[in-house]
Amino acid sequence: MNNYGFPRQVRLLSAEDYRNVFNDVTCKVSNRHILLLARESTTQHARVGLVVAKKNVRKAVERNRLKRLVRDSFRLHQHNLEPLDIVFLSRPGVSDLDNETITKQLEILWQRLNKRSIDNKLKNNPEPERPKDQRKVKNNG
Repeated sequence: MNNYGFPRQVRLLSAEDYRNVFNDVTCKVSNRHILLLARESTTQHARVGLVVAKKNVRKAVERNRLKRLVRDSFRLHQHNLEPLDIVFLSRPGVSDLDNETITKQLEILWQRLNKRSIDNKLKNNPEPERPKDQRKVKNNG
C-alpha cells in the first residue's frame, strides 16, 4: 500500500538542494503559468520544492493556496514519478486560475516531466550494442 503523506524526505529543504536543481537541470516542463525544473535525485524517490514569488502572486492567501494545491498534487503523484528533485516555479497569472484548473495542469505537467526524464535517461544511457558474434541467432536445426 502506498503512503500518500508529505514527510520531510519528499521535500527539498535546504538552499543547497534548490541550488543543485537550478545549476544542473536535466529536464524541464512548463505551460503558461507553471514551470517545473528537475534533475536526477540522489535519493530513491521524488522530492519537490516550491518557489512562489511575491512578484508573480501578490497576495499571501493566493500564494498559500497555490502551494497547498501543488503539495497535494505532488503527494498524490509522487509514487508515479521517477526519482527526481523537482522545483515548482510560479509564473504571472497563475493566481487567476481556479483550483480545478491548476490541479489539471499539474497532473499533465507531472506526466510530461516523468516521460521526459525517462526519455533523457534512455538517451544518456543507451543500451550498448552487442558484438555480431554475441547476437542471438535463430537456429534452424
